[in-house]
Parts: sequence; structure tokens; C-alpha cells
Amino acid sequence: MNASLNLGAAARSFLRPSPYLFASMVSTVLAAAMWVLVPHQVDKPVSLFGFGPAGLDPKTFPYLVTAGWFLISLWNVWDAARQPEGQRGPAFAGPASSVIATLFIAFVYAQALEPVGFVLSSSLVVALLSIYYGARDALRIAICALGIPGLIFFIFTRLLHVSLPPFPAWLPGGS
Repeated sequence: MNASLNLGAAARSFLRPSPYLFASMVSTVLAAAMWVLVPHQVDKPVSLFGFGPAGLDPKTFPYLVTAGWFLISLWNVWDAARQPEGQRGPAFAGPASSVIATLFIAFVYAQALEPVGFVLSSSLVVALLSIYYGARDALRIAICALGIPGLIFFIFTRLLHVSLPPFPAWLPGGS
């Protein structure tokens, strides 16, 4: 009898979703849409003399990340649906707004990456997110905002030999 009451509460939570449940459901739908879009977003590698490149298929990593995203989102939907009625109120408005703000900043970052360059756009994102989430020590924010993108840029360009747009395209010497 207790299990049927829990199932009924979960069903009612879908009728009146909390911000946590709503954000989880939106995330699940976005992950499913991304899974469908992966083949259309990732180009086939160029073949040389009729032979394809050795190694992993370029779609493998996006599929793995999207599958993980989808599974975590499903877990969040299940977790949000099981929340007691009293915990689903305005207490989750903060995390929901944080998720929306982070997604917005990530979208702007993706749009600014090529014209502004990796180092500057990544530094701005690290600084903005640090300030948004409560960091107030300017020296630590500056160290993280410059150090983390700089370290990532070094690892990708020097050790992994991956090309990243280093500086704004409009600067002389920019990519």
C-alpha cells in the first residue's frame, strides 16, 4: 500500500512540476534531441587514398557524452519526482535559476569562442561563473580566470596538438 502511495505522489509531481523537475525534464529532452542530431553535426573524416583514418569514429565521443547526459537527466527526473511535497517549493528556485544562468553563459560562450578566441572567452566565462556562484576574492578569481584557460590552451595546443582559436579574430595575429 505504501508503494502505491509513493507512485501516486510521483504521478502528482508530474502534474505540478517543481523547478527542479521541470529543469530535469527539459535537460532530458535536450539530451535526446542531441543524440538524434549527433550524426548531422559531426562530419565524416576525410579519407586519404581511399582509406579512412585509424582510431575511433568521430561520433563516438559525442554519443558517449550525450548518453551520460541523458542518463543523469533521467536520474534527476526520478529524483525530483520522488521529492516530498514540502521540499518542491521555492527552495528549488535558486538551483533552477543557477542552471538557467549557467546554460545561458555556456550558450554565449559557444557563440563567442571563435570571434573572441579561446583564451579571452574562457577567461570571461570562468570569471563570470565564479562571481555568479559567490566568489569574491578578486585575486583568486583572476588566477583561476587566467590560469585554467591558459593551462587548458597549453595542454590542447602543445601536448595534444589540437588547434584552438587563441586570440580574437579581429586582432592582428588572431586566428
